[in-house]
Amino acid sequence: MPTNSLDIQPTILRWAIKRSGLPESSLRNWNKGLISQWVDGDKKPTLTQLTDFAKKVHVPLGYLFLEKPPEERIPVPDYRTYDDNQPALPSPDLIDTIHEMQRRQDWMRDYLTEIGADKLSFIGSLQETISVEKAAVTIRQDLGFPENWAEDCRTYDDALRKFRNAIDDTGILISIKGCVGMSTKRGLNPEEFCGFVLSDDYAPFIFINGKCPKSAQMFTLAHELAHLWLGVGGLFNLSMEQLSFQHETEQLCNKIAVEFLVPRKKILDLWNNLTQDFRELANQFKVSPIVIARRVFDLNLIDQEHFFSFWRQQKTEWENLKTISDRQKGGNPYRNYRVWLGKRFSEAIISATRSGFLSYKEAFRLSGLRGATFDLYVSKMQGGSLD
Repeated sequence: MPTNSLDIQPTILRWAIKRSGLPESSLRNWNKGLISQWVDGDKKPTLTQLTDFAKKVHVPLGYLFLEKPPEERIPVPDYRTYDDNQPALPSPDLIDTIHEMQRRQDWMRDYLTEIGADKLSFIGSLQETISVEKAAVTIRQDLGFPENWAEDCRTYDDALRKFRNAIDDTGILISIKGCVGMSTKRGLNPEEFCGFVLSDDYAPFIFINGKCPKSAQMFTLAHELAHLWLGVGGLFNLSMEQLSFQHETEQLCNKIAVEFLVPRKKILDLWNNLTQDFRELANQFKVSPIVIARRVFDLNLIDQEHFFSFWRQQKTEWENLKTISDRQKGGNPYRNYRVWLGKRFSEAIISATRSGFLSYKEAFRLSGLRGATFDLYVSKMQGGSLD
């Protein structure tokens, strides 16, 4: 056995393999079957081999030297629901994404306090005892939106862009991205989570999983806004069929989001006088058809059997949309960076680097952009070509 081999516990290796979410069969065959030999105790890895393995399974190298697997905790309340009503173990992709956004938030908070910015008055301004209708009206007013704000938008993309820009303008940091960092090979799983929110008085942060359909992103944004106005962070997945099983805070945020996007009086008027077509109504409000279905179900306009039948149909369509989305590539990368980084965060790091407050090395780390790519992004942002 090589003198530079490391005594790594097989239980740690098995944990790392399971944690990665990658097929165990392919991992065991990686690098000519070395992992199988390590797990079975026939061989010991070198530091170089172990480092390569850590990168392969997206686990911090230091974890592999522990005697037993660590208990990883998501640093935000986990409100996701599944069939057994218990959150699943977080994937490395989710954990790495939360940590990336926390680094941005920490820097932004320090920057804003350094330049003397005020706290955002709307964070935590609502109590959980407030009525759903009043909460939705308050959030709309704070965004400068009329009740029918989405009806004037021609497409879901237009509505999402309008919504995103309004959120940016309030001082909330927002990122919509479907991958970990800048690695498009590490796509985020929309079945694991739709988004999360990190509440803060100076630099509140909303992250939306870009792998989710645009209509689902609309609901997730509205849901996360409710979290911020209540002053509570959290991790969310779109599980409209399980609203009654969710945490009380999640139930309230869902109800506020629905009322924000699909006002009760408006949907009752349309349902009773114009149309009862879920898709037509969804297009008018620029939300997912399942949000409409859930809305009219909660208003006792359809029965449970009708709702769940439509839900199952929508889940199949979502899977098809996911397959199409995974195949689609291209587009303007700098427009993608604008959505990934968000307008407010982008403007802050540009201003900070120009003034000397932030080094270019740190700007590269925070943004994920490097060298000429960063410089060209700055040029395009300042020229207004990415708006």
